[in-house]
Amino acid sequence: GEVDEGFDTRGVDLVFVIDISGSFEDEITSMIQGITPLLDDPITSNFRFGLAVIGRQDSGHFEPPETRHSEMVTNFVPADEFLEYLQAMQLMDDGGIEPSIDATLWCMDGSYPFAWAPRSQKVVILMTDEIAQTITSQNVTNVNAYAIENGFEIFVFALPEHHNSFLGMVRGDHNRLYTPAVNSETVFLQIKQIFEDLCLGI
Repeated sequence: GEVDEGFDTRGVDLVFVIDISGSFEDEITSMIQGITPLLDDPITSNFRFGLAVIGRQDSGHFEPPETRHSEMVTNFVPADEFLEYLQAMQLMDDGGIEPSIDATLWCMDGSYPFAWAPRSQKVVILMTDEIAQTITSQNVTNVNAYAIENGFEIFVFALPEHHNSFLGMVRGDHNRLYTPAVNSETVFLQIKQIFEDLCLGI
């Protein structure tokens, strides 16, 4: 059988769901600055990164919910290709509705067709400065149940006053809730901690 040395070699498939609404602009910049060094670090050598955004420009009532205020930006790419997508994301037109609950589920359930590898650790990291929102009457309990049943790990970066609205989506575990920072060094340490935990197999 396999030797378990406490180090998880399965590879990590990680989707960032990022709020691009104007109010979150400074945090996005620091997030990109914080994650950039990690994309060159050996820690992410077996990571693949995907990206979805919420809070983008409203595409109108005729658009299906999945693409009305949010969209899948890129399927999984290696760490060294991910930065260009994060930078391009900053140029997208933003809007005022952030369906964070829905988009997190859509990343997992195939509505956004991410090519999750069967044996990978499957991770979604949501970053927003708004309270948990839905445009499809979805709720965090359902999203959490889906994640547990299908082997997904969810982490959320949200303002402290909104943490409770997301707690039910992260297994009720406060350690999976972070606060977005404008200081890129803080973001670097927060994300590095998550990545290290994934490498150890949380």
